[in-house]
Amino acid sequence: MDCDSNNEAKGKKRKSDWRFKKCPEHMSEYTRAWPFYDRITVMKQASYTYGCAICGKGVQHSNLVSFSKRRIKHVRKPNLHVHHLKVEGSKLKIKVCTTCKRSIRITEREAQASAQKLNA
Repeated sequence: MDCDSNNEAKGKKRKSDWRFKKCPEHMSEYTRAWPFYDRITVMKQASYTYGCAICGKGVQHSNLVSFSKRRIKHVRKPNLHVHHLKVEGSKLKIKVCTTCKRSIRITEREAQASAQKLNA
C-alpha cells in the first residue's frame, strides 16, 4: 500500500519533512538527506573489532575479586588512537595503540632525518 493512501485513509496529513519519511520506498531519500549516513554505518561495522591494527593488542576480560571473594566482571581496553598513515601516496586511517604510535612516529622522524642528510 502506498504511504500517501495509507495516511489519507487514516485522515492524517502527511508531513513533508525528510525525518518523517521512514517507509521503505522513501528510504533512499532518507539516506540521501543525512550526509553522514555512510560514515556511521562504517564506524558501526569497525567498532566490533576493538584492537590495535599493528600489534593486535585487544580487550582483556578479568574479574575484580574482593576480600569476600565476590567477583565483578572487568574489561580492560587498550589505549587506542586514530593515526593517519601515508602508504604509497594514499592516506589510511587506522586505530593504533600508543606504543605502536610512538614507534611509528620515531621511524618517521628517522626517515625524515636521513632524507635531510642526503639532500644536504
